[in-house]
Amino acid sequence: MTTGHDDTAETLDRLIRRERGRIVAGLIARLGPAHLDLAEDVAQDAVLAAMASWSHKGLPDNPSAWITKTAQNKAIDRLRRDGRFATGDQGSDGETVEPPRGVLSAEIGDADLQLIVLCCHPALTGPEQVDLILKLVSGFRAVDIATATLSSAEAVGQRLARAKRKLREAAGDLAAPSTRFELRARQPIILRAIYLLFTLGYAPRTGDRLIHNEICREAVRLAETLIEASPGVPPSDTRALGALLCFQAARLPARADEKGRPIKLEDQDRELWDHRLIARGFQYLAEARENRTPSDYILEAIIASIYVSADPLEEKHYHQLRSAFTVLHLRTQSPIVGLNLAIVIARGGDPGLARMHIEELLVLRGLDGYPPAHFAHAEVLQMLREPEAAKAEYAKALAGDLSAPVRAELEDRMNLIQ
Repeated sequence: MTTGHDDTAETLDRLIRRERGRIVAGLIARLGPAHLDLAEDVAQDAVLAAMASWSHKGLPDNPSAWITKTAQNKAIDRLRRDGRFATGDQGSDGETVEPPRGVLSAEIGDADLQLIVLCCHPALTGPEQVDLILKLVSGFRAVDIATATLSSAEAVGQRLARAKRKLREAAGDLAAPSTRFELRARQPIILRAIYLLFTLGYAPRTGDRLIHNEICREAVRLAETLIEASPGVPPSDTRALGALLCFQAARLPARADEKGRPIKLEDQDRELWDHRLIARGFQYLAEARENRTPSDYILEAIIASIYVSADPLEEKHYHQLRSAFTVLHLRTQSPIVGLNLAIVIARGGDPGLARMHIEELLVLRGLDGYPPAHFAHAEVLQMLREPEAAKAEYAKALAGDLSAPVRAELEDRMNLIQ
């Protein structure tokens, strides 16, 4: 056993974020998708049991095995009490019970990836698939998922309920394990979910941390696992997403100061960046571009590559960024991409045009009440020497959901306006 409250808290955080999907996947593999809710419940129960036990006794020698076994025992005990298990496997009190045949395939070796493929079952709509992945793999709440998908918590909750019901109803059809063919067919949704997983770790909208490093690292790991697991899939999108996440994750060590407050890109200590990740990102990007088929992920990876290679950002770089964001915006029609385009336009020397873009996004594209949009608007208004209007936009940003470090930073910026 090891001891120490800080070590216990850190290990629990890592286990909750990294092991949760594996625990749920393992349970579903044994019990089948009809018991999806049970798998979630006992995974959470196992986490609570770990918190209660480890805070007094210290960490076990193998925390991952401890929490996994605890979850399995709780599932077996609950099903045995309900009379739904037959003799065969062993519960926590020594009685043997036999679980039903599972649905996840050893052909796809990573447990989290197996679970993600299951969540992409064609009986579910695209939004239902993405929501379910984020809920099961990392345990995000409906409100967290809503912020990442520009939806409402109520809508996310309804989609999650429908998705779980559909999987329960399709349990008989899911007896055959997932294959690499299904992995290829479900790849677009898988990529989307990994992308959003990273986003939720990179820029959380609630809590006391600027970054959830474990979530970001898990998203990078999943992207690279997907690359390795799909050698027959055209490499452009998988490699491009891998490149994008590597570039973004490489800057994590320099994004916050000693108080956990955000540091602007231009003020970050580049010596702290993970240059091995950057090199891997350029390798993935080169492989993605061999396909010569344009995609949203390639464009985003190109944008991220400019940020990590330009020191400092000069006029030519802003021109490159503006061109890439313009094409990406035309392709996606995403208001978030439009917001990033406006920010680049402003920092590239045309805040007046940027203001027009942002105000259109606020009024016509549903970004009113979205804190990053009001924050960007405030910055542009400061460039245009309109301090009172900038203060009003900071206040609107502060009225929304923000992590504590970002909230403190925005309050400081608003208070510094003369």
